[in-house]
Amino acid sequence: MNTKPNIYFAEQYFYPEDWSGAQLSRDIVNHLNQNGYNINVICSSVSYQNSSTIISGRPPSFKGIPIKRVNPIIFKPRNYFHRLFNDIYFSLSVLIYFLSSNKPSLFLIQTNPPFLILVTALAASLRNIPYKIIAMDLYPEVFNATFNNRWTKIIQPLTQIIFNASYSRAQTVYSLGPYMSKRLMIKGVKSTNIDIISNWSTGPIEDIDPEKNPFVQKYKLYGTFNIVYSGNIGNSHELESFLEAVEYVSLSLSNIKVLIFTNSTKADQIKVRVNNSKLHNIVYIMPLVQMEMLPKSLSLSTLGLVSLKQSFSGLVVPSKLFGYMSRGIPVLYIGPPSDISYYLEQAEAGFSFQNYNISKISEFLLYYARQPEKLVKYGQNGKNYYNKYLAKDVALQKYLNSI
Repeated sequence: MNTKPNIYFAEQYFYPEDWSGAQLSRDIVNHLNQNGYNINVICSSVSYQNSSTIISGRPPSFKGIPIKRVNPIIFKPRNYFHRLFNDIYFSLSVLIYFLSSNKPSLFLIQTNPPFLILVTALAASLRNIPYKIIAMDLYPEVFNATFNNRWTKIIQPLTQIIFNASYSRAQTVYSLGPYMSKRLMIKGVKSTNIDIISNWSTGPIEDIDPEKNPFVQKYKLYGTFNIVYSGNIGNSHELESFLEAVEYVSLSLSNIKVLIFTNSTKADQIKVRVNNSKLHNIVYIMPLVQMEMLPKSLSLSTLGLVSLKQSFSGLVVPSKLFGYMSRGIPVLYIGPPSDISYYLEQAEAGFSFQNYNISKISEFLLYYARQPEKLVKYGQNGKNYYNKYLAKDVALQKYLNSI
């Protein structure tokens, strides 16, 4: 007789998928599966990077884990409302799947799309099944910070009540850090129901010989002070402070280079900003590389850049932070006090500056661009801290102990 607990897991983007958040999901469910749990997954049939194309030929499972896929109702979303409609449709599909699932022991979800939180709470209530939330971000706070207009202010009280109730009724909410935990407690989640488990680095971690790195040759990065930004540039990120500081110090420095790897729609805005300034020979904007190429792009880094808007403290923690730390890259963080600055301070792995503190950021760049060897210890500190407290094996064991 099979007595393994049945866990039903939902996340919009899962497999096959290059988005780093999907690798985190796959790592979690695969680890649980290997340790005696029956896992069933429901996800979308489109990818995070290309929501207009259904990937054909997908296998029916991932490492023996059965997957149910949901086709979008609008195959080529052209605007926000099309994407919103697809998100709602996916969430309703999850609701039906959870309500009809066979003898579930637990519903486990990530917060993508956010409506998933609401339908899971409903299904769990109707079936008297516990559920746990892996909080990659907090809602509706992310909505409120992103769409700060009179319409969101009108519906904010209602959405706050509904989402807060859904979070607070979860058996466990997995938080990415202490700042997020404080925001969860404000939402009504008991401290005893919060487990802090950070994200971890994705993609291969290996050293790359500069002479064999195609980026070094292509952009002539010989003896340069390279600041790398790798990942999404979304509504929670703020790069203008950094770009203004780089533009200022470029008058005094000839060795500074900025390499931005992103597929964000905001890349075009940054290109216009760069091309209309003194940054056109300093800042290079390139597509985000595939997972297997991460060692080559990140090995260029003298510094890794992370940014956050003031209103997003405690709501999100960009995974690029852990990608830098795991590879021994010192970090420059520009944003409010947050889980990012917390981890950097704990690890002594980098430097934090408030948004638009251009003078202090400029002083920092001028100082370390002239003596980059002084940054090495911060990168090593970050790597040591990551391996001890934040590495994938550490985090997955925490999930296993908690589930």
